[in-house]
Amino acid sequence: MYRTISFVLPFLVYSLTLNALWASDHPNSLLDLQYALLVNHTAFFPQSVASNSVDISVYKDHYTSALAPGSAILSAPFGALGIALDKKFTLFGYERLFDELFVALCASISSFLVYSVSRVFWSVRPSFLSSLSFAFASLAWPYATVFFQHDIALLFVVCSLYFVLKHKPKSAGFSLGIALIVDYTSALFALPILWYLNRKRAFGFVLGYLSSSWTTFAYNYLVFGNPFTFPENYWIEGSRYLLSRFTPVYAPIHFLFLLFSPYRGLFAFSPILAFGFYGMFLMKSQLKKPATLFLLLFLVNIVFYSFWDDWDGGLCYGPRFLVESLPFLCVPISCAFEKARGVLKMLISVSYAYSVVVQALGALTSVFSKSGSVYFYQPLEFNLHMLQKGVFTTWWMNTNFVPFFAKVTFTTVLIFCLIIPFFMLQARHLCLKAEVF
Repeated sequence: MYRTISFVLPFLVYSLTLNALWASDHPNSLLDLQYALLVNHTAFFPQSVASNSVDISVYKDHYTSALAPGSAILSAPFGALGIALDKKFTLFGYERLFDELFVALCASISSFLVYSVSRVFWSVRPSFLSSLSFAFASLAWPYATVFFQHDIALLFVVCSLYFVLKHKPKSAGFSLGIALIVDYTSALFALPILWYLNRKRAFGFVLGYLSSSWTTFAYNYLVFGNPFTFPENYWIEGSRYLLSRFTPVYAPIHFLFLLFSPYRGLFAFSPILAFGFYGMFLMKSQLKKPATLFLLLFLVNIVFYSFWDDWDGGLCYGPRFLVESLPFLCVPISCAFEKARGVLKMLISVSYAYSVVVQALGALTSVFSKSGSVYFYQPLEFNLHMLQKGVFTTWWMNTNFVPFFAKVTFTTVLIFCLIIPFFMLQARHLCLKAEVF
């Protein structure tokens, strides 16, 4: 039952909080590309369409998306249905809504996989809490409501982790290879996985990775005539030489900002994730190698973006670049919860509740931020004001909702995400023994 609920409950909540009303450069660029691929059968589109976004590349006077194409390609069946209903290209039609539904589906499957990975090591209730922490108390929820690449890539990254722990290296490599065409930085996760595997399984992982990652280079060749030329090389807002966009001198401070700053600090938006590190610490006695794997998988991503000049991810809600690292902190929360007693268990519960409130604010009001200093805390200084004014961005209500009903809706969603899981976690008779690893 818990395994099923770890998918159904998030999918229901995500589906009810899809955006569909507000646009930004990132999803607009993906929508432009998807429409061009489905209707015009080309990756290029006219300047009139390119003006929808700044995430555009110009190659030989032709316009295309500057983003990895995987999100637009994988969600194409959903987008095609939306285009058929729209009967024309529009940024605020069914194409956007159905593409967001695909993102919500990916995030919900990821929640299911976080539970499944946790069950490899721990019993039902702690594993269910890990799944809930991922689904409702992390940035996976706000970004499951908009057409960004993060939750899509995340699905294949966590798939890869699951197959690694289930001793299926070829499937793990194949999954991570698919993630590459969705988000190029997902290739970084291969490094810790190769460290974790023995030589024979590492070879199988590489074979699996090559069997799917070739699609990325094939797309580059078809569009740019060179398999090693990526869309961002021709981004209109940046340098063609991507190495020039790394700023090593600022990496230490960016690292701290990505963890602790009010503006983009992971723990400021999801304090429950701090217990993931505590869980890794507890794992070191009996599960040292898996604990090290989780830590390295998290670090390889945050260290990379600490060196990136656009470390904050633009006008977004929290550190969106760290979304693909969320499972590696959520899974060890199971260990922390299983061993927690008294005050520590209360702290975990309070941090979970606060994290859910922060994610609900982002999902129901706006995932798109305004610019601010590193001390600007968007949930309280921006999104809370939107809630008080009755400004929602969900597909089923007007952007200027009646403030009273907006607050009632917000409270109802919180009850759904907090009270139901609370009662389920109290069902001690459903606590089973952990699966054999």
